[in-house]
Amino acid sequence: MTPFVKNGLTVLALIIIVAGGYYLFVLKSNSKLNDLTLTTNESKIASDRFLRELEKLREIDLSGKIFQDNRFNSLVNFSKPLSPHLTGRSDPFQPIQ
Repeated sequence: MTPFVKNGLTVLALIIIVAGGYYLFVLKSNSKLNDLTLTTNESKIASDRFLRELEKLREIDLSGKIFQDNRFNSLVNFSKPLSPHLTGRSDPFQPIQ
């Protein structure tokens, strides 16, 4: 090959490498920024909704009148007491004999 063709191929290869680097580092980073902006907007909407719901909860007044109501006091506890018993082995790493 002549030196002119070699130099031309070298310059062409460098141009392709620079164009690929520009595409990967500049254009791809811009798309990541757009994705980040969308994510930030979505999180802002979600946090605003959460704060509105929290304000609704703060407006609720729990006076405790329900605990003095006859219907509440007439409730019967049907739970059964649990008998304490040991489960498993005292040393799980000890070989089984």
